[in-house]
Amino acid sequence: MAQGFELRDLPDRLLPREPRLGGACAPVPADRIDALHSSGAVLLGRLPDDPQVVAFLASVVSEVRALFGVPDGHALHVVAVRPEHMSRLAGWAETQAGGWSTADLSRSAALLTGPVVQNLDLALVHMDALLGIGSGLSVVIVSPRLAAAVPALVPALAEASASVAVTDWVMLAKGVRRTAETDLARAEEDRAARFGTVAAWARGKAWLRPPASRDAGALTVHLVTTLPPGTVSRIAGFLEASHLAYGLIDPAAPGSFHIGLHPVVPLSDLERLLDLLDLLVTRGAASEDEPQQAPASDALMILKPDILSGPFATCSRPTARDVIRGLIEVYTGRPPSPYETGTSAAAVGWGIRNIARKVAARSWYTKDLRDPEGCLEGLLAHLAGAELAGEGAVATAALVHDVVRVLGFKVMVRSRRPLTYRDFLGLYAHNTHYTRLAGDLRGYLLGREAEITMLEADQELSSLHLFKEILRRVIRYPTTHYDALENLIHISDPGADDWIYFERTLTQEA
Repeated sequence: MAQGFELRDLPDRLLPREPRLGGACAPVPADRIDALHSSGAVLLGRLPDDPQVVAFLASVVSEVRALFGVPDGHALHVVAVRPEHMSRLAGWAETQAGGWSTADLSRSAALLTGPVVQNLDLALVHMDALLGIGSGLSVVIVSPRLAAAVPALVPALAEASASVAVTDWVMLAKGVRRTAETDLARAEEDRAARFGTVAAWARGKAWLRPPASRDAGALTVHLVTTLPPGTVSRIAGFLEASHLAYGLIDPAAPGSFHIGLHPVVPLSDLERLLDLLDLLVTRGAASEDEPQQAPASDALMILKPDILSGPFATCSRPTARDVIRGLIEVYTGRPPSPYETGTSAAAVGWGIRNIARKVAARSWYTKDLRDPEGCLEGLLAHLAGAELAGEGAVATAALVHDVVRVLGFKVMVRSRRPLTYRDFLGLYAHNTHYTRLAGDLRGYLLGREAEITMLEADQELSSLHLFKEILRRVIRYPTTHYDALENLIHISDPGADDWIYFERTLTQEA
């Protein structure tokens, strides 16, 4: 749960799949990223003063000048500085002292369709939203008279331009060329149509002041609300933290939602966002007053797709026995008998080192067991039992169920089903790995079957985490310390965001 709202309460049909919907962020088309591959072999890794790299940068600047209609004699520099941070540049203060014609053109596409910059002494264009590049680059255009009056300015801009990475130049080049090839009139019609969608949706809503008009070229729309600014911030913060919508807040317009009108975003996602905002506003006040449910289980365990199907759905019986040996070694310092699979001893060693590191770093992570003699006797009995005897294969999920039972955990609720987009976010939206692995996680989990179990026991919850560590080392990663996302099982403790989501979702289903 976050700030009075819960992901579990939201219908999956209302969850945007493209979260870069706010006016403070920019969706980046796939071809901008593809350009790093297609042009990378020619440019990336070469020295900045290589003649071909220098010629490439000059050609990009020339194309930017042509796209923006920059007059001859005006200086143009590409810098990795947002407009609000330009004050760090030498000579910038003098440009703000008055008497100069200046404008920040970052929020409009108007400079693509008509003469705009020739009557300005200083023009700023932050290009992320305009060109869909997402690299934080800005263009600064300086008139001859301003350059002569503030001689420190152009050298400062040239120095800042020299620090722009070649990767950013490659994405900029692709953005400029794609924009130059775009039917600009049609793109403007698309933005106007999206504004019309927002305006029509806003009409009749008591908590909104419908936007009356739109300036030509505007890339965003402000939805002015009648809500307290704190409520707007709470809703936007929840959507941001849940990876449903980024950049909905504009500090210059508190109490408003700032929404992008970018044609690259599927219209269906814009419509989902609008209906989701209405739902959150409607439910917000009521959800704040709802009493909090007491924890109904001791742990969440999810068997991921790779343990239910595919190459890790089964493991050899000797390897399964090694998993039990490894877990016993964690608690006693030595395996009860030699490992049978050649990679198991090293894999358990990796696991034990990871466990020791976590025990030292986290006060709740412990190698203690309640009733250690009973648990170890149970593990030894299972090691010698008929379920794991002989050769052949055993279902990995069955191995997990058996060990969890031996450790003393009981199943409260179990559900096996394909994971929805909401489930995917409920599992990983607040995980530190999300921003690093979001695309891979989505492809790995979405629409694939998982088994979700709520467990209870009078047992140290760390025992499940320790078992998970040994299981994935021996079966999934026997020859490397790397721990990728396909790691067989997921364990979460009471109060964690993913535990709350699944515990209450399963309660609703039951």
